[in-house]
Amino acid sequence: MVFGNVVAEQDYAEQVGLTHYYHIYYHGCLANFEIGKDAEEASILYPEIKYIKVEDYLKRYL
Repeated sequence: MVFGNVVAEQDYAEQVGLTHYYHIYYHGCLANFEIGKDAEEASILYPEIKYIKVEDYLKRYL
């Protein structure tokens, strides 16, 4: 079954939720964009938060 057919069979509220799900998780709208040269890193914007690199975080499981 095609995802579009599943969405079409739902009521409007469920269509909205499923459409957001599709764009975020399948299409990758939240991760598929260019940041640009003038962008700031989160650690600079929020210095009060202690950040950890993914590599350092995963070392505790290896």
